[in-house]
Amino acid sequence: MGCPSNINPWLCEKLKEKGLLKDPPGNQGPMLNLLIEIEPSAYNDVASYLQKMGLSPSAPFFFGKYIEVRVPSTLVPQIASIPGVKKINYNMPVSIGRRINDPLLGQLENVTVEIPPFPNIPLPAPPGSPVHQNYLFIPTSVSRKVLELPEDSILKKTLIAVVDTGSPWSFHPQVQGLTLNIQSFVPGEALAYDNMGHGTWCTTASMGKSAQTTYGLVQGSAPAGNTVIVAKVLDVAGSGDTSWIIKGMEWAYLQGAKVISLSLGGTPQGGVNDDPFCDVVNTLYNAGTYSVIAAGNSGPDDYTVGSPGFCPNALTVGAYSITDKDVSYFSSRGPSASWYKTHKEQWEQDYQEYGDYLIKPDVVAPGGGRASEKSTPQELLYSGCMGWFCGFYDGQPLYPFEGMMGTSMATPQVAGLVALAIDKGEIFSIDQVKNKMSANWGDKKSNSWGWGLLTYSLL
Repeated sequence: MGCPSNINPWLCEKLKEKGLLKDPPGNQGPMLNLLIEIEPSAYNDVASYLQKMGLSPSAPFFFGKYIEVRVPSTLVPQIASIPGVKKINYNMPVSIGRRINDPLLGQLENVTVEIPPFPNIPLPAPPGSPVHQNYLFIPTSVSRKVLELPEDSILKKTLIAVVDTGSPWSFHPQVQGLTLNIQSFVPGEALAYDNMGHGTWCTTASMGKSAQTTYGLVQGSAPAGNTVIVAKVLDVAGSGDTSWIIKGMEWAYLQGAKVISLSLGGTPQGGVNDDPFCDVVNTLYNAGTYSVIAAGNSGPDDYTVGSPGFCPNALTVGAYSITDKDVSYFSSRGPSASWYKTHKEQWEQDYQEYGDYLIKPDVVAPGGGRASEKSTPQELLYSGCMGWFCGFYDGQPLYPFEGMMGTSMATPQVAGLVALAIDKGEIFSIDQVKNKMSANWGDKKSNSWGWGLLTYSLL
């Protein structure tokens, strides 16, 4: 049995693979979370149809284009026939490290963008103790120098939004005195503050004030002049749904964010013209708000970039080892996401449309690790932390800072750099970042480096 044309191709393949398009008597199949694109003017009619089927659609979001609904799998073709339904996508789970058991994806661990799984350090460990011998803690003031950021880097008018596990609490040294404009889109977690640590790290690395720590001075790449915008879209365990993230991105745009930092990712749903994340990135791009997105930590294999990192209009960031002056071993490689590895004809078609913007990552920036997984010490970039992850590496669980590694760490620093360049009038869009980096790189765009190490002086 085939799929109606308005069912996402990835979803169609999964339904066929698992035999869920059939309708055996008495079996409606597993319940699936769907993300449905609709004609905004048709919401009431679509909702009425779904309610008559015994379903409970959400209110529309992202400018009225999307709704979410939980349905038995065998009803998917019937829903596709409803007038006003443009496309049925999966409400894809996204995680930075939590195990996921999903009816279509199966059992997954460390999904796409995760904190590499080093062993937990259960007890306080003073700096220089044996537990630290395998790690090199590098404060963000050092990575600022690698990025060649100017001393005068406080944002005057340009706003950054971090879309992650939540905001630092207002008493954190790197956001004290700043206005926190924060919102949670995680059901059951109404407080937008971060109790995990990843969101705090990304927020302070992009726009945090300077602070002295055990391992030296930390400072965001573009400290906020006044307002910090953070959308909580991942729960305390680091997981979320695509719909939560899209709502957070829409809200960030409405708050006036010019740059959105996304250190997260999941399985791509088809090619870039099929994936709902790319539709969202494109819509915001056309409105003048730019998405800076982690490539993922699934390297060194090719075709391991996640979604939304594989979207052409994103600025996609890989990780770079300061010690080795090379790409970190875990940084996801292109030329793109896994879908294209098995759909080469679609790759050729989409490359004709997007050219090298389709090849990912676009740039690399300090993200910790080393060029080889076996090298020691492994780099950990040091910035703010609030939540259960604090103390994982440095053995200081009550200390509001922590070292981490990943393309998650490279991304907010690039978001700050881009925002600062816009703020100072050096550039006006991320296309200029890509064009200037491309002109400087000279060679064919690399599947691991993109157009190379991004520095402020290149803009």
